[in-house]
Amino acid sequence: LAEESGLPPYVAPDPRRKAARHRSMDAAGRYGFWRFLILRHGQKGDAPTPRWWVVCVTSPGGAAGRMAARVLGEALLRRFPAVAAFIHEERHSADALAAGERRALCLNGRGHEDAEAAVLHLPLGGRLFCLDAASFFQVNTGAAQELARVAMEMLSADRMKKGSSLLDLYCGVGAPGQLAAPAFERVLGLEYDKRAVALARRNAEQAGLTHCRYEAADAATLPERLRRDRSAVWDTALADPPRAGLAPQALDSLLKLRPRRILYISCNPATLARDARALQTGYALERLKGVDLFPHTPHLECLSLWRLRG
Repeated sequence: LAEESGLPPYVAPDPRRKAARHRSMDAAGRYGFWRFLILRHGQKGDAPTPRWWVVCVTSPGGAAGRMAARVLGEALLRRFPAVAAFIHEERHSADALAAGERRALCLNGRGHEDAEAAVLHLPLGGRLFCLDAASFFQVNTGAAQELARVAMEMLSADRMKKGSSLLDLYCGVGAPGQLAAPAFERVLGLEYDKRAVALARRNAEQAGLTHCRYEAADAATLPERLRRDRSAVWDTALADPPRAGLAPQALDSLLKLRPRRILYISCNPATLARDARALQTGYALERLKGVDLFPHTPHLECLSLWRLRG
């Protein structure tokens, strides 16, 4: 069906060329329309039977492109009853990242437009977390359970005092911060993605975690504002940044906030090593553990627990 649409597949530009830095609709469309078809496997609410979510990422294609994507989605939904929803997202940036920047369409299993159909549930640490089919979540759900277990083990290594607090940077939809939340009296999660923040609030509400608060903000700037607030004292910080590691401003603010413990979850050992050099100025490395979320690749998820010196 994609071939019959007459719209070409996407060919990412050579990253060495200046054209790769163009971010306009025209630049993205120049390299083709069809980009990625992503399958997510999860649960619809607490229903026991797993379903599939299909996310189609394209370049902006105007009315013709959106109609072609709708035709593709309707055909998939008719052919495969196990598909719970079809989501079409557009990406303007001229790169090879499999993520949309703007949602164009969301069809439920009956082929009707329904924004709520994009929500699915995945298990983690004995709970079901709701997330958007296009949102980030660990792709290896089996190994993610081990990642959550190790994180909880590190955070529960010593009993927290009454009134303790957790600052959750790059919190996503709330996990694993919410798994640790019962040990704290105050939890603040920061996340740039507003859609993820809304889901984090929803997950906290469903779990009865009324002491968890979430804000849509860049982790690179909000910790600095928290640092200027003398009442903002954080016993523990949890940081789970993307592959680029902690933003320099976030790392600087974190060091100035001086939480008693920092749990740093990293999917890139290289940027973890870079940030570790800065952390060592005020913290001692207490524990380090690797979890292989990406078998048969050189990538490794690392958890490091740091304790404030003195």
